[in-house]
Amino acid sequence: MDIFYIYTFIIKGLYYKIDEDMKLINFKILNFKSIIDSGSINISDIACFIGKNDSGKSSFFDALYRFNPLINPDIINYRKEDFPKDKIAFMTPHSHVIEALFELNTSEIEVINQKFGETALKTNQVNVAKDYSNEFNWDFAVNEIVYVKHLMKKKELPSEIFDLIENLSTISQCLEKLQTIPTPPKNLSSFINQLEILELRSMQDEIVEGYLINWLPKFYYLSVLKTIKNNISLKNANINLYKPNSPIKYLDPSIGFIKLIGIDIDEIIFGETPEIIQRTLQSLAANLNEKFHSLFPALSHLSLKFITTPILELDQTVDSSLGIFIENHKNNSQVSIEKGSLSFVQILSFISMLSVISGASTNTIILLDTPMSFLDEENQYSFCQYLHNILCEYNQVLYNTQSPLMINTDALSKLNIISNKNDLGSTIQQEINFEDTTNVPTTLRTALLLNKLA
Repeated sequence: MDIFYIYTFIIKGLYYKIDEDMKLINFKILNFKSIIDSGSINISDIACFIGKNDSGKSSFFDALYRFNPLINPDIINYRKEDFPKDKIAFMTPHSHVIEALFELNTSEIEVINQKFGETALKTNQVNVAKDYSNEFNWDFAVNEIVYVKHLMKKKELPSEIFDLIENLSTISQCLEKLQTIPTPPKNLSSFINQLEILELRSMQDEIVEGYLINWLPKFYYLSVLKTIKNNISLKNANINLYKPNSPIKYLDPSIGFIKLIGIDIDEIIFGETPEIIQRTLQSLAANLNEKFHSLFPALSHLSLKFITTPILELDQTVDSSLGIFIENHKNNSQVSIEKGSLSFVQILSFISMLSVISGASTNTIILLDTPMSFLDEENQYSFCQYLHNILCEYNQVLYNTQSPLMINTDALSKLNIISNKNDLGSTIQQEINFEDTTNVPTTLRTALLLNKLA
């Protein structure tokens, strides 16, 4: 197993990255649970949200998740009961829940340009709202005349036709002008028919249905983290891992763990001798241990060990069970992963869960609800560094916390304070006035103090 394979999964979280995906850069939440109007919230590669209990932190993440969920999108949606009860008289099916601003990358712009013509989009930003009828509402500016000229070039229409529409700006204007030509050439007649179709199905609709709806990021919400189980069926894990539209692979870290370590399942079940299999497993474990320890040095006394057991039917091997054990080098003991150090198992399970979305074609934003709050001080600090320095390079990450150790004091511009102001509901403050200490949460004051003492 190439060490780069392990490196890309555990350190970078991906196989590779060609270009940044369509990114969320701003959002606002309206009339959802405790939120009346969150205000406009700017987002970059990572955002940390802090606030008191019952301030509405989970409501923010719940609203974002339902905007475009990775798992069960036909089931997870906005419901009437999510609308604030004291405002229900003002609710309509078209009441917006989220208004978001996304930015397209250069590759995505180029794809649209090839189809619709250079500068077909007037901007690289797209507004997308979702309402209580669970419909998306798209808003972005297009150059219709650019698209018309692009189509005309494909039709190889004469230059005098281009001159006729030179000062026009919409498809309707072009259509009206071209229909006045008394004896249009044959290729112009078919082009006019094409424009008539475009009037019925707008240029924006073509861009959305052909491209933007597929590029819109999905939200992956991790609130309750399951842990890796021992004795994983390699055959079943492989089936679930590559089964289209299967939610199980996003919910079971045992499946993600198989992808994380990069086992060649067919080779393990059917191909090699027990001796070769064991050497392969030792190599996989050694590589994974090395990279894990570099991320979380406080757990370097713990290491993984793998053992496979063939599963037979009628004396034929049909599957293999992967046993996962944790060796403790301090006391020379070994236990199954289900009985191992909670910190070690939880962090490994988290990285395994993320390996399922790693390298996938789906653009995913990761939402983390109070992640790893039970870890000791050193491991919380290491996990915070992992989020800020590694994971967010490859996925946008939004997380909330009540732990000062999970606040990166070197990235205060990415910190958001959530508070519940009675009639105003839950709102977010992005600009922090440190001179007014009454408005600086205790969690943040503690984080700043710890950083000063470090």
